[in-house]
Amino acid sequence: MLGALYVRISIVTLVAVVSTSVANAQCSATRERRPWRLLSCTEQTTFMEALQSLKDAGVYDDFVMTHQWMNSDAHGVAEFLPWHRWFIHEFESALREYGNDPCITLPYWDWEQDAGDEFNAAVFQPQFFGSLTGRDDQTGACIWSTARGNCLRRSLDDRFAFWSLRRVLGMVVNFEQYTDNWDSTSNRMNGFRAALEGGPHANPHNFVGGTMISMAAPDDPLFYLHHANVDRIWAIWQDWMDHDQLHRDAYEVPIHYEGRWIDEPMSFPPTEVVDWDFRSDEIGDYPTPRDVLNMNDRIRVRYVEDQMARTLRYTPNSTWFESASTSEIWVNQCDEEDRRLTKERKLRFRRSHSLPSDEDVSLLQGASLRGRSDSVFQYVKDENQQLQQYEKIEPPTPSFSDDGQSFTTFISDLESCLKMNTFSRQDDRDAWGRLCEEMPLTATYAERMAAMAEDECDKNGNPFGATPQWIERMKMTNEIVAFECFHLPDRFET
Repeated sequence: MLGALYVRISIVTLVAVVSTSVANAQCSATRERRPWRLLSCTEQTTFMEALQSLKDAGVYDDFVMTHQWMNSDAHGVAEFLPWHRWFIHEFESALREYGNDPCITLPYWDWEQDAGDEFNAAVFQPQFFGSLTGRDDQTGACIWSTARGNCLRRSLDDRFAFWSLRRVLGMVVNFEQYTDNWDSTSNRMNGFRAALEGGPHANPHNFVGGTMISMAAPDDPLFYLHHANVDRIWAIWQDWMDHDQLHRDAYEVPIHYEGRWIDEPMSFPPTEVVDWDFRSDEIGDYPTPRDVLNMNDRIRVRYVEDQMARTLRYTPNSTWFESASTSEIWVNQCDEEDRRLTKERKLRFRRSHSLPSDEDVSLLQGASLRGRSDSVFQYVKDENQQLQQYEKIEPPTPSFSDDGQSFTTFISDLESCLKMNTFSRQDDRDAWGRLCEEMPLTATYAERMAAMAEDECDKNGNPFGATPQWIERMKMTNEIVAFECFHLPDRFET
């Protein structure tokens, strides 16, 4: 049980506030997914109540069984990304049907912002997803029952560090194809899908441990926020590579997909096995991978307040993404202790960027801070004299080559390079500044991001990507390279 702390409220889209008392509420055709850390306390509570409603109806366990049933059809294979995209889409649909809010959407856990501070990730709140152990910290009581009636288990393992934003972006901008089709050895088929599945996707599973490292991983509600983020990263890659501009019939192997099953319906258990029907109402059958490659087709999802889209410094497809408006990561917390910690985090951020404290605000009214060392930022104060955002002073815009695949950022001088530092984590900001000085100005954006990723691996070593048991379970024994700290696509191999 989720406990008495879960009270019913409403998660709403950014388009409209929808009253849960109106049975025939009209929702936006596009589902807007927001980061968990930016939901209000009441929105977070409502989401947990919706999960409980789905659990009480018995439908939640259908999804756990489905994930277990389809192990070999959905992991270590081309279908990994499209299958999970449809899986979480249908889970979202089930939440809407059983969760008392017809417009509810899945939040995403942007764990790349928690890299290096995994134990303090915003999702580990006892009153919501439970503590690090998966039990009530005070009483030891079970906070969530699995499909088999056992208590949810977590066994956090800090060997499995989360991929930071720079490592994820290094992968996004360097892998140009869904699969590389590089045939020197079977262990080197490491296109974007394998790199994402074996790298940033694997680490949160293994860090959380317990239930999350089994094929019953959806028993842990964190699974859905995690996979919403995996889907978001895939969508960012698709958008960055201009796959979003293609008609559904234009998708081809190996650039946009891998294997010959792009037009074969994906495998889901029949209604004789689970009550939830995974067939698409629009097509009357289980969707094919092609059906879900473009999010303007069968899947209509928009990721909101996206730091990744912001840091890439490009104009994203506005129907797929809304970039974050500031580089600061605001953490919404819901009890007095968390509010105190949040205040301390904000203070550390301001000091590290030479920004004013709240006590300095009255002294700085009307003053320009452009001469300070944080020249990339300008302090903005609302009518209540509270810190709300940092307005970014726009640096030079990256320019892209005609083929849409290689990227060249024209940087005229060191100052321009430094002004392009839009990372929020201090470690990433430091690395960008250091590499501005070390790399030639002619370096491409892809080369810069690869250097950023490799710099982190050099600094922190090679964090575990997975255990041999996990690799076997994920059916990825032929793609061992995908579990490295960071690696370039096969085309760069000699």
